[in-house]
Amino acid sequence: MLLALIDDAEDDITKFRSNMETWFNDAMARVSGWYKRKTQLIIFFLATVVTVLSNADTIQIVRTLSNDSALREALVAQAQEFAKQDANKTLIPSQTLQPLQSPSERIKQTMSELGKLGIPLAWDVMPKGTEWVGKVFGLLLTVCALSLGAPFWFDMLKKVVNIRAAGTSPAESTKSSGS
Repeated sequence: MLLALIDDAEDDITKFRSNMETWFNDAMARVSGWYKRKTQLIIFFLATVVTVLSNADTIQIVRTLSNDSALREALVAQAQEFAKQDANKTLIPSQTLQPLQSPSERIKQTMSELGKLGIPLAWDVMPKGTEWVGKVFGLLLTVCALSLGAPFWFDMLKKVVNIRAAGTSPAESTKSSGS
């Protein structure tokens, strides 16, 4: 390839340098595209495994949060606390957390903490009949959301918390208008 670039340059070093830059940039663009496709495929596969193993059904979680205001408020408080912390800290702060020895123990403890909050995870009850359609759709939504990646969702979480922190809360505005 270099000999072809030299021949094309016809003893002009600036043209050779330009040809070399073009060749390198084109090769890097192809490699970057290949890398992105492979990475997206791996992330999608991992998101599918995590979603199915944890039964993280987006539709079921949304139903639970829309029907349980105490759980919703607890999660909002957790999100606000998490937004204030460093990214290196755990999502669910707890005084009972002990130093963990393995990632599997950490996953088990996190799932346990989420279960204590009341978030519907784990395969406790299997869907019956046509419930599988909604279950599969909810799991696919979760897989798509996970495949977007953590940086996307951390940014979204911070934006939601900032929007929520702006202005007065609905409870305060009704109190001030009623006085």
